[in-house]
Amino acid sequence: MTTGAGEGSKGCISYSFGKLRQLSETFAEVSDKSSTRGTRHELVERRALRLAIELGDTAYPLLARKIREGDDAESSWAYFLLSRLGGERSAKVARELAQDHGAPDERKALALALLTELGAELPDTVILRDPQALREGSVRDLVASLVDPAQVAYAADMLLEQVLPEDLPAFLAEVVDIAGEQVAPLLGEFLLRDDVDAKIRQAIFDLRDEIGVPKPKRPRGRRGRAQGARLIYLGVHGDGRRVVAVMRRLAGIQPARMRSLVVEIHQNGRLGATSYDPAMVPRSGEKRLVNRLVSSGFALAVGTVEEAAELVAGAAARTSEAQGRLPRGFFLGRDLLGLYDEHIPSACGSRGGQRMLDDAMRLLRERQAEKARSLAERYVSSHPRDANGHACLSSCLAALGRHDDAMAALAIAARLKPDEPIRQWELSQAAKRAGKLGACYLALTDYLSGDDKSEGAERRIREARNFLALFEKHARKEHPDASAERVARAEELFLRAFRNLDQGLALDAVSGFEAVLKLVPSHYPSWTNLGAAYALLNRRDKAESCLRKALEFRPDYELAQKNLTALVE
Repeated sequence: MTTGAGEGSKGCISYSFGKLRQLSETFAEVSDKSSTRGTRHELVERRALRLAIELGDTAYPLLARKIREGDDAESSWAYFLLSRLGGERSAKVARELAQDHGAPDERKALALALLTELGAELPDTVILRDPQALREGSVRDLVASLVDPAQVAYAADMLLEQVLPEDLPAFLAEVVDIAGEQVAPLLGEFLLRDDVDAKIRQAIFDLRDEIGVPKPKRPRGRRGRAQGARLIYLGVHGDGRRVVAVMRRLAGIQPARMRSLVVEIHQNGRLGATSYDPAMVPRSGEKRLVNRLVSSGFALAVGTVEEAAELVAGAAARTSEAQGRLPRGFFLGRDLLGLYDEHIPSACGSRGGQRMLDDAMRLLRERQAEKARSLAERYVSSHPRDANGHACLSSCLAALGRHDDAMAALAIAARLKPDEPIRQWELSQAAKRAGKLGACYLALTDYLSGDDKSEGAERRIREARNFLALFEKHARKEHPDASAERVARAEELFLRAFRNLDQGLALDAVSGFEAVLKLVPSHYPSWTNLGAAYALLNRRDKAESCLRKALEFRPDYELAQKNLTALVE
């Protein structure tokens, strides 16, 4: 009897140990990027979760050790598994890590994030070794993520959820102190949200004034299904309701995922139920979405981005005019339709304001650019949603040689009038004058996605196509590992990071150059400057590694050669 029991116990232990070893092996799999692509990554997720569930309490010591002591990939994998397992046991692991005096600050921050995601109670006290450094690191990570409208909207939404309303101005003031004008797109997003009260809104206005004219990231142009960018469904219900569904594949994400936005429009023309999914599984997710709408009584047909954008923008504006609250999903997914601030009723049209704009144009023609700029800025301040005002201001700034600022003003004008392709053309020319060929490429891509019927369109279209072909050829030659669009998007990130490096802000520069390299891994100027940033931080080993990486991609890159020689001598 004793022998039998012992053998049974041994078999049970061996069975659990085998599963624990299999669970441990998944950490090696996720660290090996070449083995975790597409469907395989999904299979690893499913297998790991199944093993963790079957192991029960036996799995948690391994997960606790990995989230505390593993490398970044292992820690992130443990975080994912604990968040999916949920429950008090996962919360206990996170709470113990947050209060572990020997744990690194960044892992304690990860534990607090896990507790927040689980909706669990936070510990009363968490002792950090360098809270200021952690705070600054978090701000840098936040700013580095503000690379497109979707991420800006998500960041604003996350902060509105996690920061108490009365604490938001102070939090944003600290962010502005650390990151300066880089936070302008986020401040602009808060000012467009209808769930920010007047007092907080005024505080954000004041912060924005401190850092100058905001430079929000211009939403991408509206491209229909023909270009493969978006899949649009339009539907009508028997009771008069309408529905718009838009889906777009996330670029560079494995396993493949899609963002989706579904907006219902009431019979009175206002927004109704809205749902947003940031990471829907293609095919099966699309099928479920369509089936749900059809089963709800909607007759669906494939539509265009322009049709969908017009419907949603009109419904959002009518909702705002009626002082209704816009759904959260609208803000998170509106960029899928190229929308930005169309939900805000226009404040333009006063005779006095128009006279101010006319005077600014007259002064500009008379070559009194500084006086014209002053009037144009006053007009834009009181009429922030008038594209003509921003275009006039851009002309004034260009006349004064302030090409970067002129381009920023034109980007706003183009965003305000996405259905006028000539705005994108003007933006492309401003970008070219400023020496920003990547921004020029993006603007011309948007321009060609429209339908320019104005005088001279044939010549502009021909020039735009020629420029895009040359840029894409150069991008393929220099960076065969990335699309031309990614190379173009990396341009502004690189310039921002370089400015930080030039100003001695080494940590900010590191975050910036790393953001570039996520888009374009072979961007050898970023590897070179990342090495310079690490050298400023006295991280000679990291600096040398980065410089050698730059020379792997471009062996004859003279700047990297010189810096490496100076570093090792």
